[in-house]
Amino acid sequence: NGLCRLYDDSVGKVGESEMLRIGYEYPSDKTIQPTVDLPVVVTVSNNFILGEVGVVTAGRNYVSPPDLVVPDRPEVQLTAELSGTSVGNVTVDVVGRGFNEVPNPPRIIPVRNSNGIGIVSTSSNGLTNFVTLSQPTNGWRADGSDFPFAVGDRIYVEGVGTAQTAFATKGGYNSENYDYTLFSVRTRNPSLSQITYSIAGLGTTGGTFDPDTSAGRVISQKDLPTFSAL
Repeated sequence: NGLCRLYDDSVGKVGESEMLRIGYEYPSDKTIQPTVDLPVVVTVSNNFILGEVGVVTAGRNYVSPPDLVVPDRPEVQLTAELSGTSVGNVTVDVVGRGFNEVPNPPRIIPVRNSNGIGIVSTSSNGLTNFVTLSQPTNGWRADGSDFPFAVGDRIYVEGVGTAQTAFATKGGYNSENYDYTLFSVRTRNPSLSQITYSIAGLGTTGGTFDPDTSAGRVISQKDLPTFSAL
């Protein structure tokens, strides 16, 4: 079944009328007259709201709860609560509207994460971003068995500051710079405590690393929570 809506200056107006039956038993008082009502179709738009958020996977190794953003509806406000070192519950503070106009289910992204590995420095050759990670006092094991990332791992990068405050085209090191994209680790070098990932097809440069505005972290996808929207 479908509902068709037509928009025109003449649609809904009476063209002509014809009396089919005169009716009976109407009062003689001519000030009391019958009226005719036409059916009215009311269309409600932008009425879908985000009423509840469920935790699908809780993430791990959190010290403090992440902030949560809904990229397609930034006015939505959510609060995550930890249960141990994982996300246990999400409260919807501001529901937002218009969820019938965005992908279903809407994306809910954890940001300002307290888990993952800190970033010491970054560099870029335009297509590949190089990230040097914080490491234990004695470094990683020689065989790299305790290195936190493997080739092919999906990672979320955030908090890296650059000398450039804006790019002529898309650029930067952070997932947020590329619509919250998860990158794939291309290479790993435990002896240098370094990983690389490609931004080919996404941006043109990572930019110049700025240590004064950086508090960067790399988080493995398997350590990030995921959510359902109701």
